Amino acid sequence: MSEFHLFVWLYNFFGTLAAINITVVLIHLTAYFSARQLLMHYFIAEGNKKLVPLFSLCYALLPFWTGAELSLAGIPFLLYAFLNLLYFRIEFSNWLIIILFPFVSYLDFSNLFFSIGISLYGIYRMIKIRKINMYFFAALFLFAFISVIVEYRIFLMEFVYQLESNRANPFISNLNYKGVVGTAFKHALYGHYHAYSGQFPIILISVFLGLILGNRKEKTKICLLLLVILFISLLYRLTNWEYYNELTQLIPLLGKFQLRFYVLFPLIWFIVFVISCDIVLRKGKKLYKASVIAMVVFQVTILMFGLNSFDYYKNHFDENCFRYTYFDSNSSSHSTLNEYYYTQMFKQLNFKQKDGDYAVCYGIEPEIIQYNRIHTLDGYFYYYPKKNLYRICEINNYTKVDCDKMYGNRAFLKQVLNQNNSQDLLDYYNIEAIRNYNVSSIFSNRKLNSKKLNCIYSSETENLFVYKIIQE
Repeated sequence: MSEFHLFVWLYNFFGTLAAINITVVLIHLTAYFSARQLLMHYFIAEGNKKLVPLFSLCYALLPFWTGAELSLAGIPFLLYAFLNLLYFRIEFSNWLIIILFPFVSYLDFSNLFFSIGISLYGIYRMIKIRKINMYFFAALFLFAFISVIVEYRIFLMEFVYQLESNRANPFISNLNYKGVVGTAFKHALYGHYHAYSGQFPIILISVFLGLILGNRKEKTKICLLLLVILFISLLYRLTNWEYYNELTQLIPLLGKFQLRFYVLFPLIWFIVFVISCDIVLRKGKKLYKASVIAMVVFQVTILMFGLNSFDYYKNHFDENCFRYTYFDSNSSSHSTLNEYYYTQMFKQLNFKQKDGDYAVCYGIEPEIIQYNRIHTLDGYFYYYPKKNLYRICEINNYTKVDCDKMYGNRAFLKQVLNQNNSQDLLDYYNIEAIRNYNVSSIFSNRKLNSKKLNCIYSSETENLFVYKIIQE
């Protein structure tokens, strides 16, 4: 994220909590109006456009990941603009969307994958009509150029500072081809928590009806989109194929990022849903119209109350503010911002850290400590430095094999599950490395058994304990 992002200024002006609240509202409003704009011009017959507000609501209520900002919520606007240019509908609003979108979204999260997808479709379209569309290519260049300017820090880190990320290759590749295919089907069916698309089960029912009632051309369109979805899932799961790391040695660029085209799932599944329902509606029978309205109502209900919010990992990481505020406020998996970051306790703690010193975390997320303006050696960022990973591995007494297994994962202080009561906890770590790397404190969610630690704060009710490492 750079200073060119709109949301950086929101955080600077309004503070974290207010900025997050504003972001959530903007995400869902943008999702609704972007879906509405797209459907008013594409994918649905003129006679069925009175249902566009209901369909748009199905997109707006998806539990979008707040960290992606408008990357997914606003992507229908982006598709609308590129399709207009591709079909020679040259309007100022198209260029305005393409210019502004990089300032409210992320190149590495969604825009790169959208650009590749729309480029492939654009080339296919031009080959089909045998006519080159320079407006389309100009739009692609403009979008790429502005994205690079807005995301300039990524390119500085990668090519100038040559910062090597912990999340670069090698990947954890332990699946044979059957495992890749099997998990790809599961991924296509349930999706990923960073890009919930709500396809199960209502959208799948609509697909079933569309395939039964549609003509050959309509069925082909649905099947092609389903094949695209499955291909995207195969690409994503390919990184866990047992021979994938060998492939990255031949093509090093593949080791720089995951093939996360699944971020397009909310858009693609939404289009599949609308096309399938449109096929049913065009049959003209009252029963069919009632079935579509029933599917939309059920879909809205499921999304609003988070009735089916797990992904293919069975994770429940959906960001459903409505459900967790009014119906499930005591959920163990969700909490308020102040509860999660212990903001009141850190104000009471008034922790002072010397310049150059670091803290490490034991059973607690380092981002909690970082939020409270304390530097940690451990962490989990997109560009978490690999040198810090090696330092954590050294502190953990990991071998190189153990350290290699941590690539792409959280570089945290290991937890000792079966500590001998007669043995000091810090004896399980490389105490010399701890001191060499200026680790002066440990934040934990439990009491630690060590004579080399001095407890300066404890709260058993909130499970927060702060220790200073005694210097010898």
